[in-house]
Amino acid sequence: DKALGRSGKVIPLVGDEGIEVNKLRFAGFKNALAKSAVKIEDAVRVEDDENDTYTKAVNALKAHPDATGMYITTGHPLAAARAIEESGRKVSLVVFDHSNDIFAYIKKGIIVAAIGQDPFGQGHDPIVWMYNSIVTRKKLPSEIMKCRINVVDKSNVDSMIG
Repeated sequence: DKALGRSGKVIPLVGDEGIEVNKLRFAGFKNALAKSAVKIEDAVRVEDDENDTYTKAVNALKAHPDATGMYITTGHPLAAARAIEESGRKVSLVVFDHSNDIFAYIKKGIIVAAIGQDPFGQGHDPIVWMYNSIVTRKKLPSEIMKCRINVVDKSNVDSMIG
């Protein structure tokens, strides 16, 4: 919503919804925009494959010439960024994960936000949580453990580049 200036049309590129993270990211996306003036175009299903993501992003951009945004729930955000760059259109892309290549697309203005999850909080902390539960024989306080996220955009990308 913010990336599109609170209006426009966005194309979601959605990975296999049998994979929980894709399902949750797409549901959260729809929920976040439920009360927004941003219109969500039909979801484009993409495989976990760079060529498939690129081809479907190119085709989606052609099918939706008035779209001003794109959101991807799965891997291969660089394929979507490349499709946008090659189209020559001003389409704002929101992705997940961080890398120097993603940061370069942020600096170019193609990727407007890259959401990153705390890998230590995702991997280490739940294992410690479960281990302590097993050792103490106490039930986990919740089946869901939240972890921190951060968003990299033009305002903070320079501090992320190493």
